[in-house]
Amino acid sequence: MNFQDLRNVFFIGSIGLTLASTVGVVIGKDIVRNVGFAGIGAGLSTLVTLEVLSGSLSKQSKELNDKNSEELKAKGKQINELKQSIQSLESKIATTKKELEDSQTGLNQALIAFKSSESALKTKQQELQESQYQIHKLKNDIANIGNFNASESHRIVRDTYNRQVKKVECLLNALIRNYPDYREELESILNELE
Repeated sequence: MNFQDLRNVFFIGSIGLTLASTVGVVIGKDIVRNVGFAGIGAGLSTLVTLEVLSGSLSKQSKELNDKNSEELKAKGKQINELKQSIQSLESKIATTKKELEDSQTGLNQALIAFKSSESALKTKQQELQESQYQIHKLKNDIANIGNFNASESHRIVRDTYNRQVKKVECLLNALIRNYPDYREELESILNELE
């Protein structure tokens, strides 16, 4: 039973109590009228309390969902930025590899060109290693962000659900405490919630 169904059950029960009490006030004698007035008051106060609590819970749930959506969008943007960085680095690697191949062809043609190009080759190899290191680091970062999207999103949804269930349980316990005449019905609803 979800929150809306539980709210509807309490709403119908409150309306029924109010109508039955109104009939008792109109038709009944003094004792029945007094009980009827108490029933009308209980029914109306339950309606007002239910509306206030459900409005508050709905607002909190919406705010939490909005916050989680914003966090997920921000993480998605970070993933896209990291993918673009990887593509840029891969392009640099391809360019660096091509330059290395060109340098090696020149080395085969002349020994003098080899000696002058040796320092350039070492520089390009260092750039290649640094680029490969950066790619490895960015891939690890993407994997970590990917883990957030799956596991962290699941945790956020589970925590939100558990928080809402606890709030409903607290509401039911308060109603049980305040309306002992309805204890059995409220406890059965509480058991269904568990």
